[in-house]
Amino acid sequence: MIELTAKGSNNSYYSIMIILLIAYALVYFHRTMTGIMKPEVDEFSRYYGINANILLSTMSSAYFYAYATSQLITGPLLDSYGVKRIGATMLAVLSLGTILMLLKNEFGLIVGRTLIGFAAAVAFLSYMRSSSLYFSKSMQAKLTSFAIMIGNFSTIVSTYPLRIFLQRFGYTTTLLILASISSLLSYLVFKKSSDVGSIEKTSKLRERFAEMKKIASEKHIWGVGIAALAGYGTSIAYQATWGQRNLTEMFGFSIEKASIMLMIIAITATIFSPIVGFISDNVIKRRKPILISTPLSSLIGWFLIYISFYLHNSILLYASMISLGLSIALQIVAPVMAREEVQSKYSGTATAMFNVQVFFGIAILQTISGFLSISSMIIVSIGVSLFGILASILFTRETYKPSL
Repeated sequence: MIELTAKGSNNSYYSIMIILLIAYALVYFHRTMTGIMKPEVDEFSRYYGINANILLSTMSSAYFYAYATSQLITGPLLDSYGVKRIGATMLAVLSLGTILMLLKNEFGLIVGRTLIGFAAAVAFLSYMRSSSLYFSKSMQAKLTSFAIMIGNFSTIVSTYPLRIFLQRFGYTTTLLILASISSLLSYLVFKKSSDVGSIEKTSKLRERFAEMKKIASEKHIWGVGIAALAGYGTSIAYQATWGQRNLTEMFGFSIEKASIMLMIIAITATIFSPIVGFISDNVIKRRKPILISTPLSSLIGWFLIYISFYLHNSILLYASMISLGLSIALQIVAPVMAREEVQSKYSGTATAMFNVQVFFGIAILQTISGFLSISSMIIVSIGVSLFGILASILFTRETYKPSL
């Protein structure tokens, strides 16, 4: 184990893990909330005379471009300076970005979303770093599944419940509450975390970036990232950007009904994430078969959406939402596989490299969704899923090794 300046009791470790889970839930809420805000974005677009679909896709993708870029900086910083300092700082920046969105103009909306995305990277990276430092390898998939489960529960809240909240209390009140939660979490992370990074002489930022370059040269990390993008990425892009547009324009649903349909994806992911983690850690004791099933489940979901429209079959449409939710749950092994073969002191760096691929991919999908038709986006998602199946089979290796 790496020598850390982080010291504390087991209770303090559990406390910071819970705080980081709450932070990740907040980040997940921000990640998908734009998919429900189409009426508000339409109103802002009419006021400023700009294209609503392009503004929505730009707001959504700004988060993910910034989130992916931040991995290259936040991962090494966390490994060197720890969760206490970097985590607290980034969560304060997230609060600032939320406040900027209150301006309700192009600058505030896009710059605010960019700051939120850049700062949001710290939540999952901090959680992954802490899990690697404080818990055994046999716990890693379960711990990741807890994060995904909490995140997807947050996504449930950011669908139909958020739509109702926005209608009753308004946009400004919603963002003020989110900013306040971010500020409180920033304080709690600084107060409760004892992780201030490595004190080894070799633990310098230059070494971190060298390790990042080494990790990026391995085809395994690319295979894992592409598989996660094909499953998790295409589904999140759908939830956060063009899903509501698909369901209202292609299927004729109301805003409320579309929000409920998107909630099915999140509910499915929430239910199955801990089950997948348990199966991987305790039943089959393998990662790769589950990783392969991630883009496969996604592929089935996209085919079902396409077929359900032409057959006018609502059962197939519901099945497609469940299949997309299952693909999100199955990918919980992906970040584990990305970091499982590196030393724990580089866990943040390995997770960051994985996230760069996945979230840049999501950002690109969101960007093109503002310019392509719904049917074209479904075809693109099918293509990405097929590529993900091939990458998971050909480029990745089994990483589960029981603790001795």
